[in-house]
Amino acid sequence: MALRKIVLPLDTKYTKHFKIDNYGFFINSIPPGMEAYLVINNDPSQQILLEAQTKIPREILIKEFTFTNVNPLPNRVLTLYIAESLYDFNDLPDTPTAGIEGNTVETNTILDQINNKINFIDTNNVVLQTDNIGLAKESTLSSMIQYIDQIEAKLDTLNSKDFATDTNLESIKSKLDTLNLNDFATNTKINELIAINQNILNTLKAPNIVFDTAEQFTNINTTQDFTITVTNDAVFDPNDYAKTATATDQNLVVYTCVYYNNLTKELTFNADPVNGNTTATITVNYMKA
Repeated sequence: MALRKIVLPLDTKYTKHFKIDNYGFFINSIPPGMEAYLVINNDPSQQILLEAQTKIPREILIKEFTFTNVNPLPNRVLTLYIAESLYDFNDLPDTPTAGIEGNTVETNTILDQINNKINFIDTNNVVLQTDNIGLAKESTLSSMIQYIDQIEAKLDTLNSKDFATDTNLESIKSKLDTLNLNDFATNTKINELIAINQNILNTLKAPNIVFDTAEQFTNINTTQDFTITVTNDAVFDPNDYAKTATATDQNLVVYTCVYYNNLTKELTFNADPVNGNTTATITVNYMKA
């Protein structure tokens, strides 16, 4: 057994539910300004604020946990090391080899120097010019990486489409030809392109969810996060579980869906410790697949 790591993005404020058998966690370091916590086994009393050098060994197996990021940090991630055995904590190093720390200012200075000095790359007598390739000359490596990630995502989406029914190849060629005529260094900004591409991505991936099915459940404790199993498969958006379903109790308190397991048809909702009820009757609305 060994520590296994999960990389959690910190770009946005969000809550994500994980189902995984483990015996604890280890956090080597955290980005400055990070505010996040774990809730173990859907028990609010087991909420843990994440800090540097956090060790959470458990003799009782952890079946699931919920990660919540409170303070968005652009371009930052948290590496969470998962212990698959209690013995993983016996010889825990102060700094795992998987973790890399350094001086952020020095690193950024070196990256700026690289960004400013690389103009041409000679590969087997083929000179690749790095300016005038659709990116403004003042672009940073960070913006270039984001731009490339967006392009990769769009290509994945494009590759999954059935062009015989979804679109017309000639119309795609026409739009690409028009796009190729633009001088991106003067006509537009990279951030504008990313925003446009993101809108396209959201349109392609997000299903049109209209609730058409309602089921009722009794004796539900809504003062803590709760999970129910619906009868039918549900249409869901993996980028926004809140769109998958809503739950409303007899007092018209509404609970937000935070996770859907499409294999077990289980819906997980956030608790309302103030307005919830330990024996609530709830109505769950969702769209049947």
